[in-house]
Amino acid sequence: MNSALLDMAFTASNVLRLYLLRIMEAMPTVLGAVALLLVFWFGGRYPAGWIGRAIARMGAEPHVVRLLERMVWYGFIGLGLVTALGTIGVDLTALVATLGVIGFAISFAFQDIFGNFLAGILLMLQRPFKIGDLVAVAGVEGIVEDIRIRDTVIRLEDGRVVIVPNKNILGGTIVNYTANPVLRVEVEVTSSNGATLDELRAQCVEVVAGVQGVAAKPAPAVLAGSVSGSTGSLIVRCWVDTSRRDFSGVRAAVVEALHKALPNATVKPR
Repeated sequence: MNSALLDMAFTASNVLRLYLLRIMEAMPTVLGAVALLLVFWFGGRYPAGWIGRAIARMGAEPHVVRLLERMVWYGFIGLGLVTALGTIGVDLTALVATLGVIGFAISFAFQDIFGNFLAGILLMLQRPFKIGDLVAVAGVEGIVEDIRIRDTVIRLEDGRVVIVPNKNILGGTIVNYTANPVLRVEVEVTSSNGATLDELRAQCVEVVAGVQGVAAKPAPAVLAGSVSGSTGSLIVRCWVDTSRRDFSGVRAAVVEALHKALPNATVKPR
């Protein structure tokens, strides 16, 4: 009995010694792999910061800069992990093939999400509009409430909130009504009350200049349209201050003011 126990203890001691020897032999390689991973881990912060500062100088939003910095940093960590595994003898070919299959399956299953994600990054970098702008995108017109990675939140004039996928926005036409300080409004006025064009022009300019929301510069202008006998047609042109975010309301106010001042004239926006 004692002999059997001694044999078992001797065998266990040999096995433990063998594993310890293997660990000691592999220790420099493992330590080298860990050191390599730490180099990529901490060293990746510097290029991520450089890229972030370069993007910030392009005028990108702070949250976009932080997102791209993290993506670059995580990329360096992933590269360091793969390099470290290769250093300790892991078969990278099989690993890369497995990750490729998994990545393909995930990308196929979530292609819409990834498409909207990439479109969101492009929108944040290109900045065709910003929060608070009045825009028309993907068949929706309203004020931009929020620009997120996957979608954009737009508040309509009637108060409804619409969430538009970024892929739909990037793949369509974008109209930004507030990209410039002023936006032009044109109204056609047709009158047959016998007044001369000069008299009608002066009256229209005076009326439009008094409408709240109409910009003082450029000043309102009236262009001759068509004249037939005692009937004259004028094009009233004015500019709306886009900081009000109420282009439709100001245009309606211009039409209403002209109608009240010229009750016998036909007033219609162009």
